[in-house]
Amino acid sequence: MEPVPRQTSRIRQMCFERWYIEQDGRIYLPCHCDACGGHPFDPAREKWEAAHMVPRALGGSDGSENVRPMRYKCHRGETYNKDNPGMADGRRVSRKYYGVKRSGKSR
Repeated sequence: MEPVPRQTSRIRQMCFERWYIEQDGRIYLPCHCDACGGHPFDPAREKWEAAHMVPRALGGSDGSENVRPMRYKCHRGETYNKDNPGMADGRRVSRKYYGVKRSGKSR
């Protein structure tokens, strides 16, 4: 029985198929963030992730139109500043809708 490939491997492969830039015999990927302005990076030398433009928690898909390569630092910054507040609001609304109450002291 063959091992099942991890989903992240498939998503990272989509980044190479769609976004690679070849210069001087090396492959580069453009970073899709506001902080570094899309400056290309070498995926073999820098830590990177496949970032979802619309987060999966907010209804985004794993399709190639929603996944972009991003440096690790840039992705962490964008997730913290942009995605987490939206996901927290979604969880709060969902809990209220389904009647989930916080544990702790009752008022």
